[in-house]
Amino acid sequence: MKLLNIISLILLLILSGCLDQVPTNRPTLQKAVVNDTPEEEPQAELLEIPVRPNGAVIIQPGHCACQSARSISIGNCDATCASKASTETPQLFFDVELTEAITLDTYGDLNGWCLQQIIDPNTGESASSGTPNCKIEAKDESGTTQLIDFVPGAGQTSFSINTVALDFNKTYRLTIIEQDSGARSTTIQLRKKEIDDSNDPGGPLALMPVNEFTCLTNTNSNNSGGTEIESAKRSHFYFVEETRPEPLLENQFIFCHDKQQFGSTPINSPLLEEKTGAFTVWNRNDPRFFDLDGDEELQIHNIIEKEVERQGQTLTSTPRFFFELIWPNGITVEADSDEAGATQSSLGFYMSPFIDQDTFRAFCPTQEHYYSSNPIFKAMREVVGVDTEALYVGKEAVQGGCDFVLVRESDLKKIWFYIENGQHIQPNDSTITGKKVQFYWPPAFNSPFVRKSFQRTYTLQRVESLNCGETPPPEGGNQNGDGVRSNLETHDKRIGCLPVLQD
Repeated sequence: MKLLNIISLILLLILSGCLDQVPTNRPTLQKAVVNDTPEEEPQAELLEIPVRPNGAVIIQPGHCACQSARSISIGNCDATCASKASTETPQLFFDVELTEAITLDTYGDLNGWCLQQIIDPNTGESASSGTPNCKIEAKDESGTTQLIDFVPGAGQTSFSINTVALDFNKTYRLTIIEQDSGARSTTIQLRKKEIDDSNDPGGPLALMPVNEFTCLTNTNSNNSGGTEIESAKRSHFYFVEETRPEPLLENQFIFCHDKQQFGSTPINSPLLEEKTGAFTVWNRNDPRFFDLDGDEELQIHNIIEKEVERQGQTLTSTPRFFFELIWPNGITVEADSDEAGATQSSLGFYMSPFIDQDTFRAFCPTQEHYYSSNPIFKAMREVVGVDTEALYVGKEAVQGGCDFVLVRESDLKKIWFYIENGQHIQPNDSTITGKKVQFYWPPAFNSPFVRKSFQRTYTLQRVESLNCGETPPPEGGNQNGDGVRSNLETHDKRIGCLPVLQD
């Protein structure tokens, strides 16, 4: 029995040794690598959320405030108010024009712009938590605002609102605002006056927006009897609605509308690159821009002179501050001829700039001046009322002529420069004198000093330098702080002052 156990033990040791010798050609098992992190699905690209267009509602000039069929605002409102016999409470009547950002979009009209929810295309739900609605903001001279209810009807472009909450003899700036998005219309000015039978309309002078557009003139050469267009010269023109230029006679050399969009037959609305409200002037139809008493002085100058005298001051002559801005407003083409010429019209009135007798720098009056002790500016307080800004003119010299653009101060100071050591440098009141100041136009406010392919270079000009072609220099001159005519040149080449209607 013991011998049997010993033999079993020996066999067990021999088998164990054989099992420990693994063959060199035995296949090995590769362990699979398992990724415990699930594979991410590709993210869908988010669609851009629409934005309610800003500045796409344009309140038209010619608005009238009426009460009991009588006008309670300045301007030519007698006929309008006579047809509103039922207006026992003070009402403002106005019209709006809508840009294609509204009419060609889902909004359709002012009702849609005011009340339509903006839908997030990614979720199909409203893009905001608020409810769209419109109000009319009325801001007075001190900056105090009131909100007036405003619910436009579908398809409506003519409106009236109750202005009983607005004080008489106080100037307001009125803007339509969509409350949820903050989108705004253009702005108009209103000053309610008490009804009286005097010839002086009272209140601030009426204003008028000026529109800008361009025309392209082809420079051509003949080649084997054919005509090839070498280049096109761009010219800028300005007009107010009552002097909108007529369509050109059809020709192959000059066009003032978008031929690609509207075809070759000339049209006059819209005009090429038309810009509504490029700047604002004083309305030439305001009765105070006429000689009403035959003394060869504009009524506005007599009004200011009398107000200065009422303050106990004496002037040696009637001061003249306002001058008519006559400027090219389009092109005419002779029938059966390639000859073309520029037409001119009155845009309205501008104010001559003033000269500070301490610094000899030009300036345009603001509320700070109207509420100073200076009798001239105090006399302007009621009839001018609004802040003013400078008007400048830029010139581009091109082959065969020049092009001039009119630019308001609030736009120009964002884009003007002079070159020094190869760098674009923005001028200021201390550095601008004696510099060749330029700007790229049309403006690109986000990167004003990098010239784009669609931009041209314009150089700031003085009035006496506007000597290319038939472009007329504005009349007028500089005034000093006391309203006395002066031959001093403006330090920054401004040619006049314009009313400001911006916030």
